[in-house]
Amino acid sequence: MELLNLTFPKKELKPILALMQDNEHFAPILANKVMNNVKGVASLKRNEELAKQLERLREIASHINLELNEAKGEDKDLAVSEEILSSVEKEVSQIIKNKEQLAEELEENKAALGLIGALQASHVNIDELKSTKYIVTRVGRIRLKDEHKLSYYHSKQVMYYKLGQTAKHVYCLYTTTKHAIVQIDNIFSSMGFKEIELPDFIHGTIDSAKDELQEEIKGMESYIKSADEKLEVIKLRYQDTLSDLYASLYTMNEREKEKDFIVDYSTVYGLAGFIPKRNGTDFKNKLTALNADIRVLPCDMYEDQGVIAPTITYNYFFAKPFEMISKVKEKERVDTTLAYAMMYILTFMLLLGDLGVGAVLLVLGLMMHKKKIGQLLEVLGISTAIGGLLYGNVFYAHNLYPSLIPQGDVVLRYINAVILLFVGSFIINTAKTIYNENRVVDKVFSFNGFVGIMIVLAIMSYILISIDTHIVVSVMPVIVIVALGIITILMKKMMHKK
Repeated sequence: MELLNLTFPKKELKPILALMQDNEHFAPILANKVMNNVKGVASLKRNEELAKQLERLREIASHINLELNEAKGEDKDLAVSEEILSSVEKEVSQIIKNKEQLAEELEENKAALGLIGALQASHVNIDELKSTKYIVTRVGRIRLKDEHKLSYYHSKQVMYYKLGQTAKHVYCLYTTTKHAIVQIDNIFSSMGFKEIELPDFIHGTIDSAKDELQEEIKGMESYIKSADEKLEVIKLRYQDTLSDLYASLYTMNEREKEKDFIVDYSTVYGLAGFIPKRNGTDFKNKLTALNADIRVLPCDMYEDQGVIAPTITYNYFFAKPFEMISKVKEKERVDTTLAYAMMYILTFMLLLGDLGVGAVLLVLGLMMHKKKIGQLLEVLGISTAIGGLLYGNVFYAHNLYPSLIPQGDVVLRYINAVILLFVGSFIINTAKTIYNENRVVDKVFSFNGFVGIMIVLAIMSYILISIDTHIVVSVMPVIVIVALGIITILMKKMMHKK
């Protein structure tokens, strides 16, 4: 790994940003980490207008159901893109505004229609209740799942009357005094009560009101359908233009993000970042062609600012799926993926080997090939199948030919596999912790150090010998090792506190 520190002319900013965007191996350092509060030095600011246009385009696409792909596009003048967006927005916005307003009124009319049906069945005269002088009546609906909560308010000064119900709502009314209405409104509001205002024409006969309301609902639904058709026409007319514009804006915005790593030294721009040595030569040649002045610094140059060289995760194809198990982080400075891969592959091959199980794992992996877990199952399936060829068995029950290697009891093999994977994972993680730990005392006298490894190995060795060989082994040496290990760990902690 190399740490590159470079400066370049301001006129080369755009190609440098493009080079950073296209190089997956270069890990740039944020500008504020490099500057470290130096006076007269600043980081570059992103073009906020670009991000705003991108967001507006996504909103338009959501209104017309246009699927946008994050493809690479050519640069476009923001004035041109603004003209395109404004033109399409003008057509879409009015349709959307009318559609949303109508959808809201449609919902209200449907609620009113449901309430009318409930009123007709209950024979309640709403006009008389609304005209009272000393009491207040609310008519509406609450969620069906919340109706039982009303039982907690029996003592309140309120009269509740259920008019009817649907699959999700209960149509109801409640009446109380003007003095208590604020408190009662608050109670019903907590249960999602929605007051329904009945249109003026409903105050005639119920049947004629229902007919008028149904006719109005039908007209609204027809208009909403017409609005959707207009939006579809707009989509067909502009889909190529908008897709091309999105690719351009997306590519330009991704490049803008790289500005977070650029330092403005007033006369020139600066940049620092890590790159693997095997990829560094070609990258440096491209930077040199852009008149960049390059210096190679020690990788720990910015450690005081919290910048740690990233871990290189360059694994063979068979080990790459195991990165989801190793979960290597940048600050750990070591990649344990290959160790995990060899442990799992050998365990599944030699201890769990079986042609049938291997085939099942492989098929499952192929079905989920696009996911990381699918690729992991493929490798484990092949390993298990190879082990099955050595043992010559299918689903641990049918032997196709005599085993080429000693196979032992199937149950014991499974137990050994579980123990081996547990102990192996512990040792790998502990070895990684020891490597990353700076203090020698913590490397040795810690459960995540050499003492911890000795304790686990002692316990697991005793268990394996007892299970596999049935030899009677004294447990005293294990107790002594565990006791001494715990004592040394506790002593280290006590000394550390002092």
